[in-house]
Amino acid sequence: WVLKAFDECRRLGLDAEWESKVRAAFPKETGMLVAEVVLPKGPGDEKLEEGDVLVQVNGELLTQFVRLDDVLDSSVGGKVKLLLQRGGEDVTVELDVGDLHAITPDRFVSVAGAAFHDLSYQQARLYAVTLKDAGVYCCEAAGSFRFEGSSSGWLVQSVDNKPTPDLDTFVDVMKSVPDRSRVVVTYKHLRDMHTLNTSIMLVDRHWHKHMRQAVRNDVTGVWDFTDLSEPVPPTTPVPRKANFVQMAGAQHPQAVDIIRSFVRISASMPLKLDGFPKSRKIGFGLVIDAEKGLVVVSRAIVPYEMCDISVTIADSIIVDGKVVFMHPLQNYAVVRYDPSLVQAPVKSAKLADRPIKQGEQTIFFGFNQNLRPVVAKTAVTDITTVAIPASASTPRYRAVNLDAITVDTSLSGQCG
Repeated sequence: WVLKAFDECRRLGLDAEWESKVRAAFPKETGMLVAEVVLPKGPGDEKLEEGDVLVQVNGELLTQFVRLDDVLDSSVGGKVKLLLQRGGEDVTVELDVGDLHAITPDRFVSVAGAAFHDLSYQQARLYAVTLKDAGVYCCEAAGSFRFEGSSSGWLVQSVDNKPTPDLDTFVDVMKSVPDRSRVVVTYKHLRDMHTLNTSIMLVDRHWHKHMRQAVRNDVTGVWDFTDLSEPVPPTTPVPRKANFVQMAGAQHPQAVDIIRSFVRISASMPLKLDGFPKSRKIGFGLVIDAEKGLVVVSRAIVPYEMCDISVTIADSIIVDGKVVFMHPLQNYAVVRYDPSLVQAPVKSAKLADRPIKQGEQTIFFGFNQNLRPVVAKTAVTDITTVAIPASASTPRYRAVNLDAITVDTSLSGQCG
């Protein structure tokens, strides 16, 4: 409810007779209570409407919050009778009085680096969202559940194609999801309940092993923690087949064929170390030994060893990667994947044995913002040292004595 002045209540349809009765009973009052938000699927849904002017509660005239709260507090679990004015007509409704404590969360569950609880009445009222089966509220979107866009306010609708309307169902679903598996998650945001977002999530039950529930204990004043379930061990990976994309109509077939030496590398860091600001990075690596499964990758993608690395080959086969070497001075790491799991024509990259010179003709190959391959004939315009600026706020390792090769094509600016 909100307090609105008498002239506004008249515009909403309060008739003169009731107004004069209210003014006579409360000579100092300037307004009346008007319904502002009716919670969908709540006790007042389809009985109350926005803009209803409240006249009587249980037969007594009423214009103040204090008296209304008093009446509601004393009839929790019972019923109240309201007389409303809707468009100039009297409407009588009988409502059940719910318990606010029952719909205010007093427990949360932390799993895979994120925390969840049932949607609270306060948030539901703020956004006029139903409390029943709205989905489980992600109050800390981190770890596996780090969704793009916002760090809070997500309502998870389903995990692994199983609906999660409330916390208990969500816990049951998460108990059965194996570690390191990829599952489809659908979720909505409180501000936009019409859009259903979908993403594929890598479930982390090894860095964040425990699935814990905390329940507020009102007697002791502390939280009681319990471990809900042990993680399900990861499923054994099986070899998979794939082929690399063919760029039809490309003028430089040998240059295009180099795509067989590139793999996509995604690293997720469970803890922030060494002043590295990101918790997830995606980039590309170059296969230097296809038989052993060795890939060289920038330290901007894999900054340190303590991370989960996924190697995507031919845009379809995803295998785990492991750091085998990190160069202490140059800005690269060597990552290894299991080649026995990959049935695709991966090719070891052929590296030049002499450095490229300024002014030479060459062919530029890169991956643009959409992670798609692009090729263009070009020339080297400049070779100079890379100067990485020092950062006082994030003291971290900087590569030195590296050459930056500038090429004469606008494509290079679009490619990370």
